[in-house]
Amino acid sequence: MNKKRKKILNTNFVLFLVGRMISDLGNSVQMMIMPLYIIDVGGSAATIGLFSFLSLLPALIIYPFAGVIGDRMNRKMIMVVTDIISAGVILALGLISYLGFMRISILLIVQAVISLLNGLFEPATRGMLPQLVDKEELTQSNSTVASMRSISIMLGPVMGNVNIFYFAFPEEFNCVGK
Repeated sequence: MNKKRKKILNTNFVLFLVGRMISDLGNSVQMMIMPLYIIDVGGSAATIGLFSFLSLLPALIIYPFAGVIGDRMNRKMIMVVTDIISAGVILALGLISYLGFMRISILLIVQAVISLLNGLFEPATRGMLPQLVDKEELTQSNSTVASMRSISIMLGPVMGNVNIFYFAFPEEFNCVGK
């Protein structure tokens, strides 16, 4: 392994990369199973459209402020807190589903909350990478992160479908915690 390769694989970068992959994988599984669940419980195409709308709008509203927040606050703390809250929300959704209290309205509210949290998370992660690697390694690091994100996003639907096949929906929500 050459010196440049060793340098980019510093502990903080590897932890960032693994955490980002887990987060992206959870998001990907969630974005695949929730619309299927809506269909499964009798939701309409309009409801899935509303779900998709709620997946995007809150993040778009918060993005202009999130960059400023990320510049003024500890990015690592923003990432950790938003991921922990997201995991808690998704795990609570799993509990609600398991107990038989799931409603489409709850799912839509959860999606809006997750979208808001992602709106804070994304700018913080984008601003974090230059703090983890040297300037000369930034291009290679960005490529590595983008590749790993793509892999996570592709694996999410596969994992979600496998879980649905073997466990059905209530258990699926318990498996999605980011």
